[in-house]
Amino acid sequence: LMNRLTDFESTDFIEQVSALGSVAQNLEFDVIPELIGLIGRIPGHEAISLVLGDTLKTLLCASEEQTARLLSSEDPGIRRICIEVAGQKKYAGTVGSLKEMAMQADAVKNHGMLFTIVSALARIRPEEAVDLFRKFIDHEDHLVSSLSIDMIGAIKDSSSFGRLCSIVSDAEKDTAVGGCSLPTSSAIKSLALFRSSEAVSFLISWLHHGNPTVRRIIHQELSALGAEVVEPLSSVFQKGSLDEKIFAANILGFIGPREAGDVLVKALD
Repeated sequence: LMNRLTDFESTDFIEQVSALGSVAQNLEFDVIPELIGLIGRIPGHEAISLVLGDTLKTLLCASEEQTARLLSSEDPGIRRICIEVAGQKKYAGTVGSLKEMAMQADAVKNHGMLFTIVSALARIRPEEAVDLFRKFIDHEDHLVSSLSIDMIGAIKDSSSFGRLCSIVSDAEKDTAVGGCSLPTSSAIKSLALFRSSEAVSFLISWLHHGNPTVRRIIHQELSALGAEVVEPLSSVFQKGSLDEKIFAANILGFIGPREAGDVLVKALD
């Protein structure tokens, strides 16, 4: 088998696919160095290069140890495959290396690689990477910051609650009327994931957000929370402005349980 891979480039496509299929099926980890050599030599536009990459992925999906080892590969393409496999297979043993790689990618402003790493960390074990997610809440790359904010909401990181609130508040200063950045949208959705009275009260306090797109997302998230926001919304009818009362009534209509109807009837009285 080693000889077949060694002479790989001189064989035809069918034989190449057959040899790689055998490597994948038998989980021949000892041919990984040859595989990596071939991936480096054969141009990416050739059909067999895709099969080579898939074969390596198959082997790595069966071995956390090999994946962790190859994370330090000098070839960025191999590193990317390892990062994706680590996330897909939730290889907890790679978290430390991935966090280091994230810091390195950030230092050289390789935002594409940074997003790939943060995506993998999000799939593995967010609790271990919470410090990294906190760090990237305000990242200049909106994909990175948005994903980090999503994870802050998923793990309900209370120490980041205030920062998420200020992202929503600051969005009112956006000069592009009707526009809503990815991080702002993620901040609203993450606050809703907290499901705490504090988070609900904050979102209700921005029923009349000055940015119409942000306002619509706030209303959507409050509606999705359902019955638990009925009581907090009822207070709007005592002290809210006319617009806020109209917005609250619309949301209660979307929620639709009997309690919501009771609040609306009282408001009409």
